[in-house]
Amino acid sequence: MRTSPRSRSAAASAGTAEEPGGPPLGVWTGARGDPRHADRPPTPDEARAVLAASLGLDPGELGSLTPAGAARALARLNELVRRLAEQAATDELTGTLRRGAGYAAARAEIERSRRTETPLTLVVVDVDGLKRVNDRRGHLTGDRMLRDVAQGLAAAMRPYDVLVRFGGDEFVCVLGGVSRNQGRRRMAAVQARLRSRDVSISVGLAELRAGDDLDALISRADSALYAGRARRRGRPAAVSEGLA
Repeated sequence: MRTSPRSRSAAASAGTAEEPGGPPLGVWTGARGDPRHADRPPTPDEARAVLAASLGLDPGELGSLTPAGAARALARLNELVRRLAEQAATDELTGTLRRGAGYAAARAEIERSRRTETPLTLVVVDVDGLKRVNDRRGHLTGDRMLRDVAQGLAAAMRPYDVLVRFGGDEFVCVLGGVSRNQGRRRMAAVQARLRSRDVSISVGLAELRAGDDLDALISRADSALYAGRARRRGRPAAVSEGLA
């Protein structure tokens, strides 16, 4: 069955989000696909177009769907897509961003820093001895350590700062508008709180320079972390040793 010209226009407003093992999920993004108009309720044809995109059908095949039914189904679909997007972006153990979503947010902060000509500091955080804890005391204890570190970092950060689980025992923090020295003081406070819970972290800091991209920042912060750890030779972490 062919799609009518009006249905083709409606279909332009249907964005999609992939769901593993199924067809793309349609999302109402406003008139002619413009998110700025997403607050306008879709017409029946537009609602059918989004639902059809989700189900892999031609919009004409949903012709018997009432406008009210289409609106209810579309509202439920949009909520499902929102929940799926949140789940895909969030590390379920620590509540921090996963790497993909976190890197996108970090790159946006770097661009904002350049645009506003304000400082930005990136911190790589490594949970000391996590493998040893997992081996000797079990993974549940190790998981508690990771949650403690994530909560400690989040408590020292503003709601708009970026906190990413970078790897099994590593996190990355992106602090917009924060100099290296300011970041060092924040991390020192985090380390002090965590030591009271018998948790130790090593950190490396790097402040944004001209020509840096995200990979360069992470590389310098990572190098600072390992250089500081080598100098300590097992002594309790001191943030001043982890600067780049």
